[in-house]
Amino acid sequence: MRHHSWRWPVALFCARSSWSAASSRIECFLTNKVNLSKRISQGIEEWALPAHSSRFFDFYHGLLEIQAEAEEKAASLELKLDKDEIARRLNSGRSILSYEDLCLNWEQVNAVFHRIVCLLAKYPEMLGPVPKSLIVEGFTLPPDWVKAWFKGEEIPAGLDSDSVHPLLLTTLVQQTLRPFLIGYAQALKGSFNQDSWRRSNCPVCGAKPEFAYLEKEVGARWCLCSACATEWLFKRMQCPYCDNVDGSSLSFLTSDEGLYRLYLCEQCKSYLKAIDLRKTSRDVLVSLESLTTVDMDAQAQEKGYHRGA
Repeated sequence: MRHHSWRWPVALFCARSSWSAASSRIECFLTNKVNLSKRISQGIEEWALPAHSSRFFDFYHGLLEIQAEAEEKAASLELKLDKDEIARRLNSGRSILSYEDLCLNWEQVNAVFHRIVCLLAKYPEMLGPVPKSLIVEGFTLPPDWVKAWFKGEEIPAGLDSDSVHPLLLTTLVQQTLRPFLIGYAQALKGSFNQDSWRRSNCPVCGAKPEFAYLEKEVGARWCLCSACATEWLFKRMQCPYCDNVDGSSLSFLTSDEGLYRLYLCEQCKSYLKAIDLRKTSRDVLVSLESLTTVDMDAQAQEKGYHRGA
């Protein structure tokens, strides 16, 4: 794997100076039943600087408030799977949850869906304009959209008058489900060994990672799920998006002081952001880092790479 140093904007680093006590591991929040979305929302308020778009901040603050409220209600989700079945699925290479395992309160789900649709409609610069047919009061999240998302299939729009960009639909489904999936991840906490799952997708819901970190002890790389915030151990010499293990087509860039990394894959042209916890003494909330490193996204995309999740 090739390594290069890369100078990132000063704004990226001066944005993180006074976060209150957090944790370098997401699991502690799940264990203590602390609302993760609320914690991220509090952190992003401290992060916001004039150097960053106020609309970017306002959008994510609004999204996190919606998800925090939903997460409170999702904390009591029940999962009808015993440990033997969980072990069987993981040992066979399957993630724990499937669409059929979800016991969702669809009234709550649709309330979250509608609020996120209305929020996105106010910020067309995020994912493009939202079709009016989605904003109409009474439009509910079709279960087949959720089923398709879980199976990694293209979401069937099924809209008569509007064409919808697939990324918009995928984002709507994933962000609507996120607080409920975090609830399931909390229920599953402790029921399996996260160190033993070395696959490229999340052991809980099957989604791909949105961020990673190198732990303080030995620098092992842990991935953070883009949907349910579960963490799992993953190889450092492998792309989590196309499973490429050819070292000649894998590389990473680092910030000047080595705190941040940008893993790059030439085979699928995707990138994965990461933080090296060995390079900092401060407490880190990894899910917050995924949002506050937007400068890294911009520069990676300028170089021709795309987000893997």
